[in-house]
Amino acid sequence: MLRDGYRPQSFREDRSLWVPYHFLHCPSPDLPAGDPEKAPENQTGEIEAIEASTASTGTNLAVASGGSRRFPIFGKDYEYVPLESTKLTGRVYYIVTGHGGPDPGAMGKKGGNTLCEDEYAYDVGLRLARNLLAHGATAYMIVRDPDDGIRPGQYLDCDYDEVIWGNK
Repeated sequence: MLRDGYRPQSFREDRSLWVPYHFLHCPSPDLPAGDPEKAPENQTGEIEAIEASTASTGTNLAVASGGSRRFPIFGKDYEYVPLESTKLTGRVYYIVTGHGGPDPGAMGKKGGNTLCEDEYAYDVGLRLARNLLAHGATAYMIVRDPDDGIRPGQYLDCDYDEVIWGNK
């Protein structure tokens, strides 16, 4: 900003913090919390429209108003994401976990188990995305694994089927 001439001085000099306009002046709509008892088994309604519109490039993790709060990417035990607050409504996050593709990153052994960096990074990324969704945000998982949702346990099995958004 300073180098491009938008600011006369750096923050270090004038201590003037510039905050994006929409953080202070754009209201966040209220979203009703989903009800797991009434939510269908699979994504429906407006969520299907999102799925269909992004089928060739992957899907985002956004909940349209009135849609299901089920996200199969998190795995069977974690796919339902209750809305805990709307404090992040209107915010969009892109979560990139690791290298993408089959490279497992750093590898090590512990207790007879092989540990692969990308599996733990992906698990942490899913947990982050789920937490963001629970507070009303839109989250995009850029690296995806078709069969690894959030996994409990200390040791995560290594695999080589991660893809970048769009199955590349």
